[in-house]
Amino acid sequence: PLRARLLPEVCFNDIPKLRPPTIPALVTALSAVIAHVRPQIVHSQGASIAFLARIAARREHHLALNVLTRHSRETEKLPAFVGNRLMKWSCNHVIAISGSTHDDLRGAGFDSASLSLIPNFLDLEQIATALQRSSLQDTRDNLYIDGHRPIIAMTGRLIPAKRFDRFIQILADVGRFGGEKPVGLVIGEGVARPQLQALAAQHAETADIRFLGYQEDIYPFLAVSNAYLFPSEHPEVLPMALIEALAAGLPIICSDIPGNRDIITHGYNGLIVNGPNLAYAEQVIRVLQDQQLAGFLSNNACSTARQTYDRRAVVNNILQLYKELVGGSRFRSSKPVMTA
Repeated sequence: PLRARLLPEVCFNDIPKLRPPTIPALVTALSAVIAHVRPQIVHSQGASIAFLARIAARREHHLALNVLTRHSRETEKLPAFVGNRLMKWSCNHVIAISGSTHDDLRGAGFDSASLSLIPNFLDLEQIATALQRSSLQDTRDNLYIDGHRPIIAMTGRLIPAKRFDRFIQILADVGRFGGEKPVGLVIGEGVARPQLQALAAQHAETADIRFLGYQEDIYPFLAVSNAYLFPSEHPEVLPMALIEALAAGLPIICSDIPGNRDIITHGYNGLIVNGPNLAYAEQVIRVLQDQQLAGFLSNNACSTARQTYDRRAVVNNILQLYKELVGGSRFRSSKPVMTA
């Protein structure tokens, strides 16, 4: 979908996927792109590809600034001390997408001049259009939900660490103590779905859990929801699920993990919980019953999304970084290129 939106002057090159058997072909493909484009900057979206891009550039005797966007908090393929040394050798500059990742890199010995904090982004204009097109009544009707029952959503891969099991159990507590049986929307697919469906059946008396599967457009379901619950224990770097919930203006109740804390300020644009299921349930009930609090969190969620995670603001920050890195160098200008 993104490739179809590229301007005609942007060159797009398919290169092999990164797997051990494809590394020689991948380096050869990268070398060909670098030889043809002679770029000022090579921007990689992973440490392994940044390392191979540096090798490819040296192979072509071309001095390009190597920029890496760091999407993970740990080196996955190598021990940390080896991975960090290779990253330092490979990269002129590293972009951390979250504050916790930035802190990790500083702790690993990267100096502040070689680091930037620039998060991932969403196209808020496109999301606003999707939300405006959503009919709340139609969505409720299609889900067979009457107009009064509260709806709480969670999105993501259905894997154990995301804790959709807690989502179900928390909503069961909400139904048990909140006085009204909530509807929980589970939006996503994954290996844990059969076990989660069995768990939902066990709690059917107090929580109505709907498994919607993968949805290309999640915003009609977020728009109809009263709150967003995210008890994940996954080592999130910058969970896009929370940013999407911010963009939809949902009051958020989430777990106390680093990636969530990078996005949510407790009591301002969401509520962070560190405790048992009942502690989550109390905060969900609080949001459902206190319209003033829900409105406050919702307004600040929209404001956070607009100020921090909007495509235009983030892209401008990246372009400004490019200019600062290239400034004063004698690299010749060239057309932009994308490799995938």
